[in-house]
Amino acid sequence: MSNRSVAVLKANITRNLRIDWKYKLNFITDLAWLAVDVITFLFLGQVVASSGIENFLYGETLKEFLVVGVIYWVIFTRAYKDGVSVIPNEAALGALGFIITNEVSLSDLITGQFSSSTIKTSITLIVFVLPIIGFLSFTNILQPLKITPITILLTLVIFIISWVFMLGITIIASTLNVIFKKSGPLTFLLSYLLTMLSGYFFPLEVLRDFGLGAIEYLLYFIPTTGMLYSLRSMLIFGDSRPLGEYYYDFGLILATIIIDGIIAIIVLFLALYVMRRITRKAAYSGTLEFY
Repeated sequence: MSNRSVAVLKANITRNLRIDWKYKLNFITDLAWLAVDVITFLFLGQVVASSGIENFLYGETLKEFLVVGVIYWVIFTRAYKDGVSVIPNEAALGALGFIITNEVSLSDLITGQFSSSTIKTSITLIVFVLPIIGFLSFTNILQPLKITPITILLTLVIFIISWVFMLGITIIASTLNVIFKKSGPLTFLLSYLLTMLSGYFFPLEVLRDFGLGAIEYLLYFIPTTGMLYSLRSMLIFGDSRPLGEYYYDFGLILATIIIDGIIAIIVLFLALYVMRRITRKAAYSGTLEFY
């Protein structure tokens, strides 16, 4: 990344954070949305886990399963939505032509918005949500998560890989905006599919009961799926915990991190390349500023 790109990225992040701070209602709205998510999934997990269903996967840890999924996805869902909306918003403000004239890369613009949204949501999680999760664990409403120096380090790595992958997906979705213009439903569908295929709503292991075990293992090559699976395994079950005939261990987590990390980097570079080509083509044809 060139010095100019770094400067643009830094300025963009600073501007977005200042705007969000000025309009504090956005912070309140995001916090309320996150609180509703956590409370809803806690209640759902409690109801299902205590329903007496025999051999239900994750059993008494279903609440933890759902809460970890909420914490994971809330960061990237908000960042994705904000990142995808950058180009149409700048076009609506009439600033897109000025941005292009000053040779500011649209991918830098998207990365800045994606980064500022990630920072904002992460601060909300750390300041408001994690203390509540800690209190719920202390009062035995939630099982204490397996927190060790190793799990903290691996959790950080998992979020970095997921961030790189979701940035790539956001740039791809923004490219669809450049091509198809009014592509809101399409970009929403892409986000929803990734969320669903990650096992956010249900454990992917249930696919084995339908004879779809091969599909389950293929899904782990999607970085968000593999990283969420690893995060849950590590924080809920620890480094070695049998679940039926299956085992969760750090060796498997490390292998998943390496493979999905490589895939995430490939997706990001491919997204940057495609965005550059499509943006240049749209600029030459004079359709880049129309949405």
